[in-house]
Amino acid sequence: MVSFAIRRFHVCELVVLVALFYQSSFGFVLPSTTDDTELSLLLDDTFLDSEDFSRFRRAAEGSGDDDESGELGNILNVESTGASDKTAAQDGLEESGKEASQKMAETDKTKVDQYKDTIEKVGKELGIDPAIIAGIISRESRGNENLLKNGWGADGSDYGLMQVSKHNKPNMKDGPGGYSHIKQASEILKKSIEGVTKKHPDWTKEQQLKGGISAYNAGVKNVQTLKGMDIGTTGNDYSNDVVERAKWFKNNGY
Repeated sequence: MVSFAIRRFHVCELVVLVALFYQSSFGFVLPSTTDDTELSLLLDDTFLDSEDFSRFRRAAEGSGDDDESGELGNILNVESTGASDKTAAQDGLEESGKEASQKMAETDKTKVDQYKDTIEKVGKELGIDPAIIAGIISRESRGNENLLKNGWGADGSDYGLMQVSKHNKPNMKDGPGGYSHIKQASEILKKSIEGVTKKHPDWTKEQQLKGGISAYNAGVKNVQTLKGMDIGTTGNDYSNDVVERAKWFKNNGY
């Protein structure tokens, strides 16, 4: 019985490794219409049950739950309330909350997509989910729509897609949507998350992640409690809104 279980485990792991090899080497992706019944024609289900089939699919498609949680937590598991009435009113939305945040993210996607390659590159380098970077871009600049021609925000105090403030000495080397800006802003975000993690070591990764997003806007000192972390942020809803936008981007290509 034990030897059978060990044998089954190794076969499963081998399948996952083969899937990853084909994906990285040849761009192999399982058709989205392939179900577990069809997979059983390809794999010996004497050793692979439905859970293993799912692992195979996630590995082959390169988008599974196994990799979602990461060092900074899983954005999809972060609790949030979404946009405030004030933030939702920017788009003339009658409803606030999660749905409003998601609608605004959807509105911004075409513009944010112009920077997707850079967003994903920076995310990979820093270990930050690209969906979070996209969510911040959506919130801060709507994907460039609200920026002035010189790359500064309306009041001239913050620069670029992710609105880096003057006191952080914005990197303007390759423009408001360039790699240098997005990386600098994402480094500030990561330091904010690390600062909140140090300040609140008893919080879960997801709570620390949300606190770091809030701190990106108002500073680590402002993040005092779980329920009140957005008090003092722009619109008093910064992390709650960004989290929901990020979730939408996560479920739509990021």
